[in-house]
Formats: sequence, C-alpha cells, structure tokens
Amino acid sequence: MPTEAEWERAARCDDGRKYPWGDGLDAFRANYFQSDDPFERGFGAILSTNPVGFFDGSNRDGYQTRDGASPFGAYDMVGNVFEWTNDWYHPSYYAVGPDINPQGPEEGVVKAVRGGSYAVDASHVRPTYRARDAPDFKGPDVGFRCAASAALGTGTVLRHKTWGAIKRASLVWPKGGNNE
Repeated sequence: MPTEAEWERAARCDDGRKYPWGDGLDAFRANYFQSDDPFERGFGAILSTNPVGFFDGSNRDGYQTRDGASPFGAYDMVGNVFEWTNDWYHPSYYAVGPDINPQGPEEGVVKAVRGGSYAVDASHVRPTYRARDAPDFKGPDVGFRCAASAALGTGTVLRHKTWGAIKRASLVWPKGGNNE
C-alpha cells in the first residue's frame, strides 16, 4: 500500500490542486454522501460504492459523469471508499515529520486512511483529509489501493496512467499544507 504522502501525490499531483481534477468538489466526479449520484438514488436509497473508474466522463444509463482521474490517471481517489495507507496515524506527524519522503511514525495504534467515502459528507471528501482506523477494522466504506516502488532510469517517461511508477524518494510533503 502507498504511504500517505504517495497516496496524496497520486491524488493531487504537484501543482497544489485541491481535488484530483482541479480546485472544486464535483458531484459528477466522485461518490459521496448527498452527491445525488446513481448509487444514492437506487437500491431503495441504500448508499453504496460505485464500480472502479465509474467517473470517467461517460454517460452511464442517462447519468453523465465527468472525468475524475488525477493527472497520474488514478480514479476514485476521493469518495467511493476510504483507502488504507501503509502509515501509522499520528495527528501532527506531518507538521513535525520530515519534508522529504515522509513514511509516518514507526509504530502506532491506528493506521491512516485517506480520501473519504460514499458514506461521508463533502467536508471529508478531499485528498488532504486524514482519518484513521484500527488495522483490523473491516467495513463497507474502507478499501485499499496497491502501490509499488519502481526504479526509473534516465530518460524514463511517466505516462498518464502509470502513477504506481512514482519514485518514493521524490516525494515532498508540504509542511502545514495538510489538515485533519
């Protein structure tokens, strides 16, 4: 799983954007509570997840989505389900931790989860929102995303759809830029 810093970079890129697609929350790009997407309107008004990549700009049974991918091509980075990270959670770690390639505390009680879910309101559906759960927690609104380190040679070009190839060593965490 990615570290919190890797996860956030995949979601926001390096240009300071607030959401994977830009600066404003958009109900046609993410599944969250009261976004009025098909996953809130159907199934007897029982909230549910959307299929991976649903918000890709397609018209789905009369529901026109907008492309919700990050600049690295990662879909569903906000909303749908919270995503586990590899880091132990500490409420102020990123205010006092290293600027380069932060990896979270070495030990802890709860793990950091990111991105919000279909079951939370808009204030929790953003790449900078940090939450936490016990490592053995299981729930319908928490999932995971696989990540791996990749050795990139000189002249290697990262393509739009290959965020997993981001070098861990190149991550910089903006001090004070993230909040609970």
